[in-house]
Amino acid sequence: MTYLARWTARLAEGVSRFDEERRRRLIDFFQSRQRDDGGWSGRQGGSDLYYSSFALRGLRLLDGLDRETAVLARQFLNRFAEREDWPVVDLFSYVVSTLMLEATGEGQGDSAAWSTLGRLVEKTSEARTVDEGGFALSSSGKSGSTYATFLMVLLRETFGFEPVEAERVDSLVQWVHGQQRFDGGFAELAPIKKGGTNPTAAALGTLQEIGRLDPATVESASRFLLDRQTEEGGYSANGCIPIADLLSTFSALVTLEDLGKTAAIDRVAVLNFLDRLESPDGGYRAAVWDPETDVEFAFYGMAVRALLI
Repeated sequence: MTYLARWTARLAEGVSRFDEERRRRLIDFFQSRQRDDGGWSGRQGGSDLYYSSFALRGLRLLDGLDRETAVLARQFLNRFAEREDWPVVDLFSYVVSTLMLEATGEGQGDSAAWSTLGRLVEKTSEARTVDEGGFALSSSGKSGSTYATFLMVLLRETFGFEPVEAERVDSLVQWVHGQQRFDGGFAELAPIKKGGTNPTAAALGTLQEIGRLDPATVESASRFLLDRQTEEGGYSANGCIPIADLLSTFSALVTLEDLGKTAAIDRVAVLNFLDRLESPDGGYRAAVWDPETDVEFAFYGMAVRALLI
């Protein structure tokens, strides 16, 4: 089972234990944020592939992706069908959104379309490869990104390719390990001197998917992640930030579960933190200081709760 399929199933299992009132609130929240063009936006600007993918994943997990919502979303995705130069995050969002719609009958619909999308993934993989071993976020990127590398590995895996070409495995492993810092965490880009929660999750996910995650790395990175749980109950982005946020909390919990380190998590504290971020309309804020909700953090809030109940 691919990483995406495995974690979709894991989150769906947790979401299935939600009471009907919470499930309905979340569905209503995601549906209410869909725009007239069929997409979803962040807190400003128009519809965006990135935010649309969170809304579609959320609705699919909640069994709330109805035909009307899906048809509109398909119209939005069709706007990008002829695009050729793809930033990795946009391509990942497009593929994940298409997978969610496929389950409702509003996806690509035939094997030829999927083959075309698979070739696009291969082409993007080649174009984003950087000499030192990782993948860049976009065509303008000259150095590897830990996040882009993880997403590219997942995209390749989703379409049945090896997560990375056999001849590049060793250089990729060397590059990923080169992103690890003295604190045990991994950095997003080479110049960054300290580890971060989210790039650590991406680095470990990459090593896991290519079968090169060693025990020493598991232990050092696990200690780093466990140390990120704050007095608020959630997890912070790095050792310099004392404030917890929902994205870092989600990344840390997913990774610690993959590593078999969940016994060390203070689950009650995380749930208390989560309750403070939940809005009466079903959405979630990014952190206690945040005055607004959006579909990205609604997904993270839903997912964190699914992991813990």
